[in-house]
Amino acid sequence: MKAKGFTLIETVLYIGLIMILLPSIVLMLLEVQKNQAHTYSRMLIEQTSAILLSEFENELLDAYSIVSSSSTLNSDQSILVFKKVDGGLNYELSFETDVVVIGDIQHNIGRINFFDGSNHWLTPEQINVTVFRIEPARNSDGELTGLNIELELSPLAILSDEDRANILNTQTTLYLFPTVSEQ
Repeated sequence: MKAKGFTLIETVLYIGLIMILLPSIVLMLLEVQKNQAHTYSRMLIEQTSAILLSEFENELLDAYSIVSSSSTLNSDQSILVFKKVDGGLNYELSFETDVVVIGDIQHNIGRINFFDGSNHWLTPEQINVTVFRIEPARNSDGELTGLNIELELSPLAILSDEDRANILNTQTTLYLFPTVSEQ
């Protein structure tokens, strides 16, 4: 009669093999998880940057006047005040500091706010805006023709050198219609 099943030696060998392979498998899975978090963070930063620049461009399409006297330009914490053709309301794109709570920890972060009669955050809580610089672009006659915008975005918590690689610094120039005046 032939016995079915595993012998004690086979069982011990299989357990030993599993014990040898298990740490490698766990380390590999932890590395995959870390890479996934890094990729998600980078994607969120790039997506936020694209949305911000698109939002700035869309809002400034309807602008008829840039209110330089109320704006804070040439600063890493710029404020841009402008008027649209729909009325006398001042619209505002501004850098502001906000306190967000993630887990049980409070974080002071920079965010971009849009005011159109009420306040709207344009950046998510997971992104820290460290630079929001707006500089006027002028032609040779000194007339305002566009706005140079610089953004620096980073993940909320920078824990390692890999997280530092997720800091995004982008610059662009938004050209204004010739009908946009400066006050």
